[in-house]
Amino acid sequence: MSVIQAKSRAAQPPRRRRIEPKNPANNPGQGPVGTPTKTAKPAVEGSLDGKSPQAGAQQAPKKPDFAATLLAFETGVRGLKKEAELFAHLTNEARRVLGFRQAFVLRRPVKKAPFKVVNASSIPVIDREAPMIRWIEKLTRRLISDVGEADQHIFSLPAYCDANDEEKSTYPFTEFCWTPIRDGEAVVGGYVVTREVPWTKNDLALMTRLCDVYGHSWMAIHGRGRLTRARLVTRKRSLVAGLVLAAIAMIPVPITALAPAEVSPAEPFIVAAPFNGVVKSILVDQSATITSGEPIVAFEDVRQRNEFEIADRQAAVTAARLQRVAQRAIADPQVKRDLAVAQAEFDLATVERDYAAELLAKTTLYAPQDGIAVYSDKRDWVGRPVAAGEAILEIADPRNVQFTIDLPVDESIVLKEGARVKVFLDSDPLNPIAATLTKTSYEPRTDDRNIMSYRLSAHLDETGETLPRIGIQGTAQVYGQKAPVIYAVLRRPLAALRQMTGL
Repeated sequence: MSVIQAKSRAAQPPRRRRIEPKNPANNPGQGPVGTPTKTAKPAVEGSLDGKSPQAGAQQAPKKPDFAATLLAFETGVRGLKKEAELFAHLTNEARRVLGFRQAFVLRRPVKKAPFKVVNASSIPVIDREAPMIRWIEKLTRRLISDVGEADQHIFSLPAYCDANDEEKSTYPFTEFCWTPIRDGEAVVGGYVVTREVPWTKNDLALMTRLCDVYGHSWMAIHGRGRLTRARLVTRKRSLVAGLVLAAIAMIPVPITALAPAEVSPAEPFIVAAPFNGVVKSILVDQSATITSGEPIVAFEDVRQRNEFEIADRQAAVTAARLQRVAQRAIADPQVKRDLAVAQAEFDLATVERDYAAELLAKTTLYAPQDGIAVYSDKRDWVGRPVAAGEAILEIADPRNVQFTIDLPVDESIVLKEGARVKVFLDSDPLNPIAATLTKTSYEPRTDDRNIMSYRLSAHLDETGETLPRIGIQGTAQVYGQKAPVIYAVLRRPLAALRQMTGL
């Protein structure tokens, strides 16, 4: 070797040898036989401490802190604002902490009543007649009767099941746990959870703590103590409430009925057809003010005028015959016998003429008194044939009005004259008008609505300066005899039951 080569080798730095483990399958910190060995730190250029920049990325992730998770879960429970949200959280969200498969929340409607299921896992609406819900409630009743409701209890199917219960063999989760939910010392609810594997002591302790948290949140939603007072009613209070309701049910109140009412004239003058004829026209408008002697109705007078002309001429003929017989009777005594007959014929013809003249005069009717005209519609009467005595219109005094009430047979009650009536007019329903019953019909009739009704009449108690206008409609409340409150409430159902059954 030359001197130059020796110097060049001497100038190079010495190489490091990397020691590899003899058995890579073993733990890197163990030797071939399991003895601890020292692992050489790799030298990396640009690193002062000898560590790789990717060493942090290769480290295993830390396990989640269960205490922090439980605290966050409890914080979420205490933040619930509604009872329905609390029940849904208890049966669904609690699965992440407790590890159950299905949960049921139960509560009592009243004190010492059986627990009822109010929420269940993955069931949006509880059907009270569902077989599984009824089975869970039955299991809960038997469990409470056996071990009580105040302590936590676990059991496995088919415990507390009947021999004919199909659910004991079809329900997939056999391990049950009952945990009470308390409001102080009172048990206000129950929590039933199920799964396939048995429950451990840690599970029971965690479930007890969470039920305390849920109970505290439930109490906070209702207010302290209100949850127990609202749901757990004592037997003494129930008895007092029953006695109060019984006393209220026996309080006498008047039986009332509602019926349509209309403002009508109290003593109207009825204008009727004097003979069989046809209405030519009505000379006054509806609700128009008329005076005595004013023409109001005109009839077709062709027939009456012709009959008058015939009767008048017949009277003239008989008058001439009577005069001729009277003149001949002076000269011929034999003609005196015909004088009486001629006189009778003349008198008869005169009466017929007067009757025809009277009918002709009545083809136009005149108002006999002052008032307002009340009738349906002018177009309904023009050209309409009428019979003698048929009412056409009424002449009413606007200062003398009454209420006409059509009480349906289905709403009929025992009424007497002088009964109190309260009328609510459609034009002013907020100010009822007091009236007194004056007349009732003996038999019902078909009213304008084609309903069998009794016709009632009621006069106003106080007639002030402003009277309701004739024709205004409304609703009348008629007061009958007094009866207990229970009868007033059940009167209509009892009447319908009697009509259906005939009892």
